[in-house]
Amino acid sequence: VHSGGLNDIDAFSTAAIAVGENGMILQSGNYGSSWSRITSGLPSPFTTRLNAIDISPSGIPIVVGDGGTILRSATVGISWSVISSPTFQNLHDIKFSGTNAFIVGESGTFLKSSDNGLNWVQIGEDTFNRLIALDVAGNPGDEDLWTGSGTGYEIRHRPSGALPQGPMAVFSDGLIDFGVLAVNESSAKQLLVSNVGNNDLVISNLVVSHG
Repeated sequence: VHSGGLNDIDAFSTAAIAVGENGMILQSGNYGSSWSRITSGLPSPFTTRLNAIDISPSGIPIVVGDGGTILRSATVGISWSVISSPTFQNLHDIKFSGTNAFIVGESGTFLKSSDNGLNWVQIGEDTFNRLIALDVAGNPGDEDLWTGSGTGYEIRHRPSGALPQGPMAVFSDGLIDFGVLAVNESSAKQLLVSNVGNNDLVISNLVVSHG
């Protein structure tokens, strides 16, 4: 079905979508039993490296990639539209929070959409480069945003719409990905799991300010 590496995968109901090198988009409508390569709605040829995908709670997938590429599907991955992007920087991660969505990328790029990924704006500037990982906690409109840096291997906490705090953690090995696993609002503590190099590292009880 494909040649080249896959970089990310997400699922919604019976559908699953995987993205990767050379513009690769694979879609399954039967819980992953069979897959098809999707090109509908994409430029031809389309060879852009696709780095990440997230699907909204209502079933809208957004894919991000190199050169500021943002793709959106209203058909759970069967056809795609190229969305206008406010940057040409490589984009590395995407996360939804209700109808809000956030993207991070090279040179501190931080984008936000408030309409299920139709329109995007740059929000502020981070103080370090190459944001490679992102996760979101909290309620839509009042999100806690966590970013991971490939430059200095830092995890930072960023209240929605604000500049980042931190760093909350610094690693000597390469940061690949992380996620917010649990949020305890009463004690304002976060539980994170990070993949550093080839080792899984769990960090718990990071206290943050919800001022």
